[in-house]
Amino acid sequence: MKKGNPIALLPIGVFLALYLGLGLTFEYVLKIPMGFYNVPIVIAFLAAILVACLQNKSLSFDQKLEVMGRGVGDNLRMAELYPTREDAYERLENHYKRIFHRRKYADIRSLLRRINKLYDL
Repeated sequence: MKKGNPIALLPIGVFLALYLGLGLTFEYVLKIPMGFYNVPIVIAFLAAILVACLQNKSLSFDQKLEVMGRGVGDNLRMAELYPTREDAYERLENHYKRIFHRRKYADIRSLLRRINKLYDL
């Protein structure tokens, strides 16, 4: 089995260091309320992507963008596996029915009414 290189985790480390470092600085040093919400997360993310791109010298920049694009495409395909709201409702009701031998809500509309009432929507 091929051993992994810990330096491959450097982009994640850069992201966490920037995000946590800026968040802690904003919150506790500069006394900005809700400092983590004021962290420019896009800057931390772009810095991590830059570090990742600089790590691999064997690929051109275009090839690196292609690899990242394929990875994003894989994540978008994962979203297709998740059920629709109706499928999720049916799964929830079937689970509830197995436990309590009855359905909790008559249909999805009654569930949505209950959720809206709980959250005052």
